[in-house]
Amino acid sequence: MLGFQFLLLNLIFSNGILVTRPVEIDHVTCARVFQSWLTVVQSALADGWKFLVTVTTSSEPGSTWAQQAQPGQVVAVSHQPGGAYKVDAEADWYVIGGDEAALPAVGTLLEALPPSCFAHVFVEVADPTEELKLELPARFQVTWLHHGGAVGRVGRRLEQAVREFLFPEGNGRVWIGCEAGVMRDIRRHLLNERGMDRARAHTQGYWKYGAVNHPDNDRGQDVG
Repeated sequence: MLGFQFLLLNLIFSNGILVTRPVEIDHVTCARVFQSWLTVVQSALADGWKFLVTVTTSSEPGSTWAQQAQPGQVVAVSHQPGGAYKVDAEADWYVIGGDEAALPAVGTLLEALPPSCFAHVFVEVADPTEELKLELPARFQVTWLHHGGAVGRVGRRLEQAVREFLFPEGNGRVWIGCEAGVMRDIRRHLLNERGMDRARAHTQGYWKYGAVNHPDNDRGQDVG
């Protein structure tokens, strides 16, 4: 168990309109680390974006909004990949790696990949029950790694997988999102051991052991 306290709220939307009041399901100590904002799950139903689940700390903006939300409020949800990182359409291949916190971003990246690009994906989760079926049109192969909930070790299997992976020939890019300390070790490996151009290696620390509200702009800029 990682020891993060989260407030789990469930909301239902239809056509971007809030249908139900937020329902507090449980206070949990999460074995998984989620982004402390909104994780949106796309429904296969005809009316588009149907379910929205927030997993936030009670002090975060997402939780504040959810607790005051009323039926009938309109919420805009973009169907286009967002965020600061943009997929390089000229890349021949990608190595994409992350832990549980990065899963939404991994899905977004795969959605944005051009048909000419192949992605080698490594995702570290607690155990096989947390593996997701990624059904996307992108060309990719995913390797699931399991940390078993080991305290202080989340992300190390991801680091090992990146170190051992034989990068293909051609114009490649790397995207990594995980615990901040692990991210820095992977970044050092990419830049110093593999000699990768920093413009081709995007790394992000989504969370950090022992830290509360870790900054969301941690890219490992201090790693040379």
